[in-house]
Amino acid sequence: MSIKSCLWPLPFVCFISGYLLIGKLFQPTKFPAPSITGKQLLHAINLLSEYNLNMKILTQKEEPDLPQGTILSQTPKSGSQIKPNNNIYVVVSKKPYRTTCPYLINTKKDDLTRKLGEKNIRNKSYLVPSNSPANSCIAQFPSPGTFLKKNNIITYLSSGNKKPVLLPNFRNKNLKEILDFLENYNVKTEVIYTNKYRYGTIHDGSYIVIDQRPLAGSIVTLDKEKQFFIQLQVQSAY
Repeated sequence: MSIKSCLWPLPFVCFISGYLLIGKLFQPTKFPAPSITGKQLLHAINLLSEYNLNMKILTQKEEPDLPQGTILSQTPKSGSQIKPNNNIYVVVSKKPYRTTCPYLINTKKDDLTRKLGEKNIRNKSYLVPSNSPANSCIAQFPSPGTFLKKNNIITYLSSGNKKPVLLPNFRNKNLKEILDFLENYNVKTEVIYTNKYRYGTIHDGSYIVIDQRPLAGSIVTLDKEKQFFIQLQVQSAY
Protein backbone atom coordinates (compact mmCIF):
# COMPACT_ATOMS: atom_id res chain seq x y z
CA MET A 1 0.00 0.00 0.00
CA SER A 2 1.40 3.39 -0.96
CA ILE A 3 1.86 6.28 1.46
CA LYS A 4 -0.49 8.33 -0.65
CA SER A 5 -3.34 5.89 -0.14
CA CYS A 6 -2.91 6.13 3.69
CA LEU A 7 -3.38 9.88 3.78
CA TRP A 8 -6.86 11.21 4.73
CA PRO A 9 -8.42 13.61 2.26
CA LEU A 10 -7.83 17.19 3.32
CA PRO A 11 -11.55 18.13 3.57
CA PHE A 12 -12.18 15.24 5.92
CA VAL A 13 -9.25 16.18 8.13
CA CYS A 14 -10.50 19.74 8.32
CA PHE A 15 -13.97 18.50 9.29
CA ILE A 16 -12.60 16.32 12.10
CA SER A 17 -10.38 19.10 13.39
CA GLY A 18 -13.25 21.57 13.36
CA TYR A 19 -15.53 19.11 15.18
CA LEU A 20 -12.97 18.49 17.90
CA LEU A 21 -12.33 22.21 18.27
CA ILE A 22 -16.02 23.03 18.57
CA GLY A 23 -16.48 20.17 21.04
CA LYS A 24 -13.64 21.53 23.12
CA LEU A 25 -15.04 25.04 23.04
CA PHE A 26 -18.55 23.98 24.02
CA GLN A 27 -17.58 21.28 26.51
CA PRO A 28 -19.53 21.88 29.77
CA THR A 29 -17.30 23.59 32.29
CA LYS A 30 -17.21 22.47 35.88
CA PHE A 31 -18.35 24.78 38.66
CA PRO A 32 -18.78 24.55 42.47
CA ALA A 33 -21.92 22.71 43.56
CA PRO A 34 -24.37 25.07 45.28
CA SER A 35 -25.27 24.56 48.94
CA ILE A 36 -28.80 23.24 49.46
CA THR A 37 -28.34 21.61 52.89
CA GLY A 38 -30.85 23.05 55.35
CA LYS A 39 -33.17 24.29 52.60
CA GLN A 40 -36.69 23.09 51.88
CA LEU A 41 -37.21 20.81 48.90
CA LEU A 42 -39.05 23.33 46.70
CA HIS A 43 -36.46 26.04 47.34
CA ALA A 44 -33.61 23.61 46.62
CA ILE A 45 -35.18 22.37 43.38
CA ASN A 46 -35.62 25.92 42.12
CA LEU A 47 -32.00 26.72 43.02
CA LEU A 48 -30.61 23.65 41.26
CA SER A 49 -32.65 24.38 38.13
CA GLU A 50 -30.74 27.65 37.78
CA TYR A 51 -27.54 25.57 37.50
CA ASN A 52 -29.12 22.92 35.23
CA LEU A 53 -28.69 20.34 37.98
CA ASN A 54 -31.02 17.54 38.99
CA MET A 55 -32.01 16.32 42.44
CA LYS A 56 -32.33 12.68 43.53
CA ILE A 57 -33.64 11.75 46.98
CA LEU A 58 -31.60 8.95 48.51
CA THR A 59 -33.68 8.44 51.65
CA GLN A 60 -35.77 10.12 54.33
CA LYS A 61 -34.75 10.42 57.98
CA GLU A 62 -37.01 11.08 60.96
CA GLU A 63 -36.30 14.48 62.53
CA PRO A 64 -39.02 15.58 64.99
CA ASP A 65 -37.54 19.07 65.46
CA LEU A 66 -37.29 20.01 61.75
CA PRO A 67 -39.98 20.86 59.20
CA GLN A 68 -41.00 18.07 56.84
CA GLY A 69 -38.84 18.10 53.66
CA THR A 70 -35.72 19.78 55.04
CA ILE A 71 -32.54 18.70 53.25
CA LEU A 72 -30.17 17.15 55.79
CA SER A 73 -27.18 16.34 53.54
CA GLN A 74 -26.12 16.43 49.90
CA THR A 75 -23.71 14.55 47.62
CA PRO A 76 -21.59 16.02 46.07
CA LYS A 77 -21.00 18.41 48.93
CA SER A 78 -21.29 22.15 48.58
CA GLY A 79 -18.27 23.55 46.73
CA SER A 80 -17.35 20.28 44.98
CA GLN A 81 -16.75 20.54 41.26
CA ILE A 82 -19.76 19.50 39.20
CA LYS A 83 -21.00 19.75 35.61
CA PRO A 84 -24.40 20.86 34.29
CA ASN A 85 -27.09 18.14 34.07
CA ASN A 86 -25.42 16.13 36.83
CA ASN A 87 -27.36 14.83 39.84
CA ILE A 88 -27.15 15.96 43.44
CA TYR A 89 -28.27 13.25 45.88
CA VAL A 90 -29.95 14.35 49.08
CA VAL A 91 -31.23 12.99 52.42
CA VAL A 92 -34.50 14.64 53.44
CA SER A 93 -36.19 14.99 56.84
CA LYS A 94 -39.61 13.62 57.70
CA LYS A 95 -41.75 13.80 60.78
CA PRO A 96 -41.79 10.64 62.90
CA TYR A 97 -44.98 8.63 63.18
CA ARG A 98 -46.92 10.14 66.07
CA THR A 99 -48.31 7.63 68.54
CA THR A 100 -51.19 8.73 70.74
CA CYS A 101 -51.35 7.77 74.40
CA PRO A 102 -54.11 5.17 74.91
CA TYR A 103 -56.73 5.28 77.66
CA LEU A 104 -55.45 3.09 80.50
CA ILE A 105 -57.48 4.04 83.58
CA ASN A 106 -58.91 0.96 85.39
CA THR A 107 -56.86 -1.34 83.13
CA LYS A 108 -55.30 -4.32 84.89
CA LYS A 109 -51.49 -4.57 84.89
CA ASP A 110 -51.30 -7.56 82.51
CA ASP A 111 -53.71 -5.99 80.02
CA LEU A 112 -51.86 -2.69 80.30
CA THR A 113 -48.53 -4.35 79.49
CA ARG A 114 -50.03 -6.13 76.49
CA LYS A 115 -51.76 -3.03 75.15
CA LEU A 116 -48.63 -0.88 75.40
CA GLY A 117 -46.43 -3.63 73.94
CA GLU A 118 -48.58 -3.73 70.80
CA LYS A 119 -47.90 -0.02 70.28
CA ASN A 120 -44.18 -0.22 71.22
CA ILE A 121 -44.78 2.21 74.09
CA ARG A 122 -42.35 2.05 77.01
CA ASN A 123 -43.96 2.25 80.44
CA LYS A 124 -42.75 3.03 83.95
CA SER A 125 -45.22 2.00 86.67
CA TYR A 126 -45.42 3.09 90.31
CA LEU A 127 -47.52 1.48 93.04
CA VAL A 128 -49.54 3.88 95.19
CA PRO A 129 -52.12 3.34 97.94
CA SER A 130 -55.63 3.46 96.53
CA ASN A 131 -59.14 2.21 97.10
CA SER A 132 -59.17 0.78 93.56
CA PRO A 133 -58.51 -2.93 92.92
CA ALA A 134 -54.86 -3.99 93.26
CA ASN A 135 -52.68 -3.66 90.14
CA SER A 136 -55.25 -1.57 88.28
CA CYS A 137 -54.25 1.71 86.66
CA ILE A 138 -55.56 4.72 88.57
CA ALA A 139 -53.62 7.50 86.79
CA GLN A 140 -51.37 8.04 83.78
CA PHE A 141 -49.08 10.64 82.26
CA PRO A 142 -49.50 12.00 79.69
CA SER A 143 -53.28 12.03 79.45
CA PRO A 144 -55.14 9.81 76.92
CA GLY A 145 -55.06 11.07 73.34
CA THR A 146 -51.84 13.05 73.81
CA PHE A 147 -49.19 12.63 71.10
CA LEU A 148 -46.11 10.86 72.47
CA LYS A 149 -42.73 12.35 71.52
CA LYS A 150 -40.54 9.47 72.67
CA ASN A 151 -43.10 6.67 73.16
CA ASN A 152 -42.68 6.84 76.94
CA ILE A 153 -45.46 7.01 79.52
CA ILE A 154 -45.83 6.76 83.30
CA THR A 155 -48.65 4.83 84.96
CA TYR A 156 -49.72 4.63 88.58
CA LEU A 157 -51.11 1.31 89.79
CA SER A 158 -53.14 0.65 92.89
CA SER A 159 -51.17 -1.23 95.55
CA GLY A 160 -54.44 -2.52 96.98
CA ASN A 161 -53.88 -0.79 100.30
CA LYS A 162 -56.95 1.15 101.34
CA LYS A 163 -56.37 4.88 101.44
CA PRO A 164 -58.18 7.12 103.95
CA VAL A 165 -60.06 9.96 102.31
CA LEU A 166 -61.79 13.14 103.46
CA LEU A 167 -65.55 12.95 103.21
CA PRO A 168 -66.75 15.63 100.77
CA ASN A 169 -69.24 18.33 101.65
CA PHE A 170 -72.63 17.32 100.26
CA ARG A 171 -74.60 20.26 101.62
CA ASN A 172 -76.61 22.29 99.08
CA LYS A 173 -76.01 19.57 96.48
CA ASN A 174 -78.75 17.78 94.56
CA LEU A 175 -79.69 14.51 96.27
CA LYS A 176 -79.80 12.52 93.03
CA GLU A 177 -76.23 13.54 92.11
CA ILE A 178 -74.97 12.61 95.59
CA LEU A 179 -76.65 9.19 95.52
CA ASP A 180 -75.18 8.45 92.08
CA PHE A 181 -71.73 9.46 93.34
CA LEU A 182 -71.90 7.36 96.53
CA GLU A 183 -73.17 4.32 94.66
CA ASN A 184 -69.80 4.02 92.90
CA TYR A 185 -68.14 3.45 96.29
CA ASN A 186 -70.66 0.96 97.72
CA VAL A 187 -71.81 3.53 100.29
CA LYS A 188 -75.15 2.85 101.96
CA THR A 189 -77.27 5.94 102.53
CA GLU A 190 -80.15 6.81 104.83
CA VAL A 191 -82.25 9.75 103.68
CA ILE A 192 -84.11 11.86 106.25
CA TYR A 193 -86.74 14.27 104.91
CA THR A 194 -87.49 17.58 106.64
CA ASN A 195 -90.37 18.08 104.22
CA LYS A 196 -91.57 16.07 101.28
CA TYR A 197 -92.49 17.30 97.83
CA ARG A 198 -95.77 15.69 96.95
CA TYR A 199 -94.84 14.79 93.40
CA GLY A 200 -91.10 14.35 93.94
CA THR A 201 -88.96 11.24 94.29
CA ILE A 202 -85.41 10.60 95.48
CA HIS A 203 -84.10 10.17 91.95
CA ASP A 204 -85.77 13.01 90.05
CA GLY A 205 -83.76 15.95 91.46
CA SER A 206 -86.52 17.24 93.73
CA TYR A 207 -84.43 17.33 96.92
CA ILE A 208 -81.40 19.20 98.23
CA VAL A 209 -79.01 17.95 100.95
CA ILE A 210 -79.02 20.25 103.99
CA ASP A 211 -76.98 18.14 106.44
CA GLN A 212 -74.90 14.95 106.61
CA ARG A 213 -73.44 12.44 109.07
CA PRO A 214 -70.47 11.88 109.23
CA LEU A 215 -69.71 15.54 108.76
CA ALA A 216 -67.81 16.90 105.78
CA GLY A 217 -64.05 16.62 106.32
CA SER A 218 -64.29 13.41 108.35
CA ILE A 219 -61.51 10.93 107.59
CA VAL A 220 -63.00 7.65 106.34
CA THR A 221 -61.74 4.53 104.59
CA LEU A 222 -63.87 3.32 101.70
CA ASP A 223 -63.84 -0.41 101.13
CA LYS A 224 -66.03 -2.01 98.48
CA GLU A 225 -65.95 -5.25 100.45
CA LYS A 226 -67.09 -3.54 103.65
CA GLN A 227 -70.02 -1.19 103.22
CA PHE A 228 -69.79 2.33 104.57
CA PHE A 229 -72.88 4.09 105.95
CA ILE A 230 -73.80 7.78 105.63
CA GLN A 231 -76.91 9.72 106.66
CA LEU A 232 -78.26 12.58 104.55
CA GLN A 233 -80.86 15.10 105.65
CA VAL A 234 -82.74 16.67 102.73
CA GLN A 235 -85.49 19.14 101.97
CA SER A 236 -87.63 19.83 98.94
CA ALA A 237 -86.06 21.99 96.25
CA TYR A 238 -89.45 23.51 95.45
